[in-house]
Amino acid sequence: MVGKVMNVLEEENLANNTLVLFTSDNGGMINLGGQEAWSLGHNQNGDLLGFEFDAWEGGHRVPFIARWPGKIPAGSVSDQLVSNIDLVATLAALTGYELKDGEGPDSFNLLPVLTGDT
Repeated sequence: MVGKVMNVLEEENLANNTLVLFTSDNGGMINLGGQEAWSLGHNQNGDLLGFEFDAWEGGHRVPFIARWPGKIPAGSVSDQLVSNIDLVATLAALTGYELKDGEGPDSFNLLPVLTGDT
């Protein structure tokens, strides 16, 4: 699916001027599909203990992958702690929207983290 999204961005000449984010709201589930994946050797949460709905790290620590040519250096890695809630302030800053009182009160602008200016 990632390839399909990227192909469309390329076809529309948008790939070099688009911030692409991939993340998840929770760790992998151990439902029927998760159990089948596990039995086939796929460890959804890597070495982290737990699954979605757990208090363990595997239930809440998720990948956050960003691609933005010319803004985010390819192959860069950050150890900053971020939350998906931070996307509210980040996308507001990116689009020039000024958050009003009460909008995203716990959200922090991640643009400096994404561009390496932490």
